[in-house]
Amino acid sequence: MKQGLSYETFGATIGVCKSAIYQWEAAHEEFAEAKRLAWQEYQLFWEKMGVHGTAGKLKGFNSTSYIYNVKCRFRNSETWKPIKEEAEGHSFTFNMSYKPEELDSGEDE
Repeated sequence: MKQGLSYETFGATIGVCKSAIYQWEAAHEEFAEAKRLAWQEYQLFWEKMGVHGTAGKLKGFNSTSYIYNVKCRFRNSETWKPIKEEAEGHSFTFNMSYKPEELDSGEDE
């Protein structure tokens, strides 16, 4: 998940179906805690990509694709709340939350 892949694809990575990881999560608090930590890493990956992309640090960054991607990935997230904006007759929704002090200022990752 540190590389931006979802919780569900974690199951494929280790060779088990996603229902198994949901069962492990329900049965084992340690696994559930690991998921919560992994989710934060996942969100950090996508937020860094957005920050780097909008700052021009990512060659070929597609902001439209990015917006749609994070909107779908984080639609149920507690920290990403919809903000409706209008610009030049176009309406769009974009959600972003981050702590700038936690972002590195190095090269693209």
